[in-house]
Amino acid sequence: MQYNIDSLPHNDQTCGWINNLPSRGSFPVLAGKHLADWVVIGGGYTGIAFARRMAEANPNHKIIILDAGAIGEGASSRNSGFAVATSSSGEAYNPAKLAEFKRINRINNAGIESLRQIVTAQQIDCQWRDVGKFHCGAPSTSAKAADDFIHWLEAAQIPHEDLSQAQLSKRLGTAYYRRGVWTKADVMLQPAALIRGLSDSLPENVTLHDYSAALSVEDKKGLIHIGTAKGEVIAKNMVLASNAFLHTMTPSPSYTVPLTMTASLTRPLTKEEQTLLGDVQDWGILSLHGMGATIRYTADHRILIRNTAAYNAVTPLRSSQMLAAQQTHLLCLRQRFPMLEELNFEHSWQGVLCISRNSSSLFGKLADNIYVSGCYNASGISRGSAMGLALADYALGDNNQLLSDALAYPAPTWMPPRPILDIAMKAEIMRRKYGTGPDA
Repeated sequence: MQYNIDSLPHNDQTCGWINNLPSRGSFPVLAGKHLADWVVIGGGYTGIAFARRMAEANPNHKIIILDAGAIGEGASSRNSGFAVATSSSGEAYNPAKLAEFKRINRINNAGIESLRQIVTAQQIDCQWRDVGKFHCGAPSTSAKAADDFIHWLEAAQIPHEDLSQAQLSKRLGTAYYRRGVWTKADVMLQPAALIRGLSDSLPENVTLHDYSAALSVEDKKGLIHIGTAKGEVIAKNMVLASNAFLHTMTPSPSYTVPLTMTASLTRPLTKEEQTLLGDVQDWGILSLHGMGATIRYTADHRILIRNTAAYNAVTPLRSSQMLAAQQTHLLCLRQRFPMLEELNFEHSWQGVLCISRNSSSLFGKLADNIYVSGCYNASGISRGSAMGLALADYALGDNNQLLSDALAYPAPTWMPPRPILDIAMKAEIMRRKYGTGPDA
């Protein structure tokens, strides 16, 4: 096996989560030749979780994590900060799919509990908030979407609340939404602070390298040779944990696809503005409709809006596209919070997540010494962390519920090659946006 990698992430420098943290030093760029028991490609939630579990199980093993950018400044920092415990099926209740619904949510919860233990033990300051999450809708179709979701929750015995427009207004500070469902177990957090704390607290036998993209991969006599711009890692085993860029690193790329999202974050609300919201507790909203807006009111009194999606392959959005996205975010803000007429955004950024046609994930072995996990369909904090743990357990030969649940994922279904894929993706995004209505 031998191949070169020519598609690499290009992160902007405008992510509000990152820029609101104190500056930090960099991990060294890989230089020269290094030997390792494990090399992990990708320093996000999956790669970090795998490395931690493997390093703790084998303290004499050398583990190297390579990242194309700065560790923790990719998608792991650019999301909306939801550690999702309860995923929505997005469809009417189907008892034949209840076991699958429970399995996915067991994985989510395993990820949250593992993160909770680390955050507590390492005293990671990441605005960890056990406040649950809201699924809300503004259009008339919201009642059915809420009823469908509640049917799933009741069947799975998941704690939740069914909320009217008046109840939502009191909890959220906006009367925009007609109907909502609150789920209890989800966590809101500051993702850049979390991933930074996770990477800074790894065992001593894990070495991290910034700006050390894997450019070539070759299997020579059972050893994996990873070439970077300035060095080489020769490892007994390799883990591919690059998520949205997995399609550039696997022999069969036509199963996952990157989706570019944009977000904007305001300045902190003044005391007067907080009062206009009713001095509500921090919260997070996911739309009851697939392509609707994701909104956060954070623990430090900022509002985040994420309500655009674009298929741009792995090419960053142009400045004109970002300006258009910012205007969409501002319209969303004004519609939901007309009383905050002086509030504007301090930060806007883009990030790439990974989706599959059947909403499944990649997990398992590509070869005897090559492992892969990724494609979490927008649930990367909790599920990505859990799948990293499960992948380490798989490599260690363990047998537990989490690993069984991870192995039960069906393979992602095939997607057509470009340019057919480009046309199909853009058409599907337009179709879903059209059906979102006032939830956009």
